[in-house]
Amino acid sequence: MATMLIAGVAFGQSQRLVLVEEFTGETCPPCAAQNPGFDAIMDANTAKGISIKYQNNIPSAGPNFWPYNMADVNARATFLGATGNNSYSPHGYMDGNLFDDVIGNFTASMLNSQYLVTSPFDVTVTHTLSPLEDSVYTHTVVRATQAITGNMSLRVVVVESEIFGYTSPNGEDHYKNVMRKMLPDQNGTSLPATWAVGDSVVVDLAWKIAASTTSYPGPVPAMLRVISFVQDNTSKAIHQTGASQRLVQIDPALLAVTNVPTINCTNPTPTIEIENAGLVTLTSLDIEYKIDANPAQTYNWTGSLAQGASTTVVLPAITVPNGGHTFTVTLTNPNGLTDQVPSNSTTAFSIGGAPVPVSNISQAFTTTTFPPVNWIRENPDNGPTWTRVAAGFNGAGSAKIDYYNSTAGNVDILDILEELNLSNASNASLTFDVAHRQYSAQYSDVLAIDASTDCGQTWNTVWTKSGAALATVTGYLTTAFTPTAAQWRNETVSLNSLLGSAQVLLRIRAVSDYGNNGYVDNVNVTITTGVTDAAIENSLSIFPNPAKDLVAVTAQLNKADDVTITIYDVTGRVIYTNELNNVTTINSKIDVNAFAKGTYILEVSTTEENIVRKIVVE
Repeated sequence: MATMLIAGVAFGQSQRLVLVEEFTGETCPPCAAQNPGFDAIMDANTAKGISIKYQNNIPSAGPNFWPYNMADVNARATFLGATGNNSYSPHGYMDGNLFDDVIGNFTASMLNSQYLVTSPFDVTVTHTLSPLEDSVYTHTVVRATQAITGNMSLRVVVVESEIFGYTSPNGEDHYKNVMRKMLPDQNGTSLPATWAVGDSVVVDLAWKIAASTTSYPGPVPAMLRVISFVQDNTSKAIHQTGASQRLVQIDPALLAVTNVPTINCTNPTPTIEIENAGLVTLTSLDIEYKIDANPAQTYNWTGSLAQGASTTVVLPAITVPNGGHTFTVTLTNPNGLTDQVPSNSTTAFSIGGAPVPVSNISQAFTTTTFPPVNWIRENPDNGPTWTRVAAGFNGAGSAKIDYYNSTAGNVDILDILEELNLSNASNASLTFDVAHRQYSAQYSDVLAIDASTDCGQTWNTVWTKSGAALATVTGYLTTAFTPTAAQWRNETVSLNSLLGSAQVLLRIRAVSDYGNNGYVDNVNVTITTGVTDAAIENSLSIFPNPAKDLVAVTAQLNKADDVTITIYDVTGRVIYTNELNNVTTINSKIDVNAFAKGTYILEVSTTEENIVRKIVVE
């Protein structure tokens, strides 16, 4: 380190760069939920502020980031006033002492307000790498633009600006400005107590990049940045921040792949969004894309993308075979050279071709293949999701949805790419076994069955339960729930609102509220094309139809039975139900005054038959 104080002449005040520090963690579901919103604020205001992310051990030690440099994380947390190694995550601080709250409560207006507060310093930062790229050399110049006194230090932090290609236990797969080293340590370098206008200090520091002690590689040298800030050790106020630029020359980034639906009954044309994240203008690029392990096709792109610019490329139509597959896109050969950060240049996700026609559906999850053949798992947040586990009802295996670790609001879906033809059916029903226990009354996880008749373009919910209604066990459990044989419940879902449709698809949808685990087993669809007893069929009367006020439903049964009358709207939602116990005659009058005008499905069910009719309300 070389430090020197230089007297000079300068006047005025300096524009502030706001520093927002966050304590986050690989095992923290709320962090995964709140970081995208926080990152979006910072990304939209790069001229106003910058962030440092300290990866800590809350609620537990992550496998990669915290073990890499736990000493600096813990020391910084203690300095900023948190209890122990920090008291909660995600925990944010703005300019040292102006914001001390959950990072999800940080707003752009807070950043804008602090940005308008002028600074008494200019801080300029640059860095270089050694020829072998195994060391980083930092150069920071601090210059006073106002007279100021205080107990101040310069803290120099090496961060990895972006990390891709790794998904942590909480589901995050894109990380910003991860702290890798504080130089020389968390205490920084002491600065003079008294500054006159124009006084300057130069601080040069070096760090030999530490090797990773975990299975995940250490920092990518080209992705490193240096953030230096002047902080008062007494008030903890940060007076000014400066940051160097990362040294990546060649780095095409794959931002998004769109126009590839989960289910494809026609040939999609993928749209690729590319950004030049390097310093050198991007003029050519190969886009490789493939389905499963088949040979990749290559699209050769040429153009001119300056640093930070982006563009979209429409690929030729792809043919997706029946069933579930993996679609992979990779950017290669930028400007005919090697990509310095290949981890942000590839993506892979599940897609399905045209569904396979079947006469019924039966899945008990007894084989270890998961998702099962002709099923697809949708996990858009890349977090905890559907998996196969050994715990099943009356058999080995079930599908588990990990509400326990999944961030509230995450949606995870099992698409069944098996197509049902109900055009000639008289009755159709879905049955399955479910097990769930609530974490507490505060958390209300959701499970739903959706149906589609247009190859997955639109979906309607035919069954859903949440919270206490979904739970199969009374009381609460704050550890991860695994069901016993007695903690399952069988559910029956009528599909009769879909009768007449020739292309019916089903999916199981879970919406997490960060509660406790749920399980699904023995998924079966039964379809009948006739009735076992024509008594209701022959005597059923629905009058008037169309109707305005009342609809009379009458029928004569051959023997006493339990009867259920149900009305569905066109989306499959139940809007009326009436149960008649041990009757031989049906004579019900239904008030349809409150119904919106339109067509509805009326179902009359006994223990032996189901009759479905359309009714119209005028």
